[in-house]
Amino acid sequence: WLVPVLYTHFFMAAGTMMNMAFYPPLASSRGLAAWKFGFVFSAYKVGMLLGAFISERVVYKASPRAGYLGGQGGQVICLVLFGALYWINGAEELLAWSMIFALACNATAVMYFASMFAVQTSVFRDKAGLLIASLEFLFGLGGLVGAVIGGALIDLWAYPLPYFAVAAMLCLSLPFMTMIRPQWKREAAMENKRKLVTSAYFKLLTNPSFLTDMITAAIPLGMMAFNEDTLEPYLRNFHLTNTQIGLVFTVQCVGYCTGSLLSGYFSINKLETTSMFLGTTLCAISYLMIGPAPFINMEPSLGLMYLSCALMGLGGAALFTCGYMHGLRTAILSGYPDDIRTNSVVASIVFVNMFLSSVGTAPLAGYLTQEFGYRAASTALSGFLFAWTAATFVLWVSEVKVCIRTGKKYGDL
Repeated sequence: WLVPVLYTHFFMAAGTMMNMAFYPPLASSRGLAAWKFGFVFSAYKVGMLLGAFISERVVYKASPRAGYLGGQGGQVICLVLFGALYWINGAEELLAWSMIFALACNATAVMYFASMFAVQTSVFRDKAGLLIASLEFLFGLGGLVGAVIGGALIDLWAYPLPYFAVAAMLCLSLPFMTMIRPQWKREAAMENKRKLVTSAYFKLLTNPSFLTDMITAAIPLGMMAFNEDTLEPYLRNFHLTNTQIGLVFTVQCVGYCTGSLLSGYFSINKLETTSMFLGTTLCAISYLMIGPAPFINMEPSLGLMYLSCALMGLGGAALFTCGYMHGLRTAILSGYPDDIRTNSVVASIVFVNMFLSSVGTAPLAGYLTQEFGYRAASTALSGFLFAWTAATFVLWVSEVKVCIRTGKKYGDL
């Protein structure tokens, strides 16, 4: 039953990643300023918050199956609508409809991803980290196809073609997704439920380790939000075609795919905190180089951008996969039951934190770039990431101390 899941995850990723590369040129051609269409990407992130809450409620009240099927069906409709934006000529009208469609598009996408992650971590508990890493590998690969093939399809005809193509591919797997029956762990027994009355799930957010995990897992989307509003306009300075712009984003996707495989190894050996620390460091370095920073005596070049995007993808995969899996492990070690409800709640918290990390990033990034230039804006993000490296370092050191105190091997924690 994993075959239709992997196929669907691939094309869900392709549809999710296309907007970052291809919506800004459409918006600019209709006369929208960068800071204005940044609000479209913010609406996209608000949809993430909506989808996270809907997913958790659907899993709790109905089943994860209702969540991922509803998300996939909704995504098909939303991709068609997003492609139809091509026929709207007025700038303000385009902005209004884009925000509405972006909200619905990401709400349905998150319904799918959060429900599916909850299922996978529940079904494959012992090897969940490796499976989530594999899904993230497919996410990166799907993003690669969305960027490269999408750019080629736009050059072949126009903006709507890649959206319609991905919607058609998702339609093909929908009948198979309705037939699969994964056996996830049902909710805990009533005695465990009674314990949760005095230990509600929201109290997880008072756990410093869990909170660090959730913020770390959310950082990659904040980075994506920064790139959505700034990277493509910056690439125009190099006079690239749509296909060439897609290739720049492809490098990041290749890095993400590679990082996903590596983070799967780290997670299955319970080395998530090591991976989180290394991943944050790589991401901080990538934004220092991509401009490059004003104090670095180097001229901007495509070579630096390729290298930076590769590091960005490599580090981002480590942050999401290992932050998510370490957060789930922390929740269970804190006494929460190892069942579908806990898996669903943790998945929803991850996406809520992803919303919080990214909702204001796109317009803020556009404003900073417009006022101070891309090099200064990317340096500011690098500074934040270097600061967060200290938090992941503390988390890593705390686990090492536990090993020393208890005499356990690092991977046995």
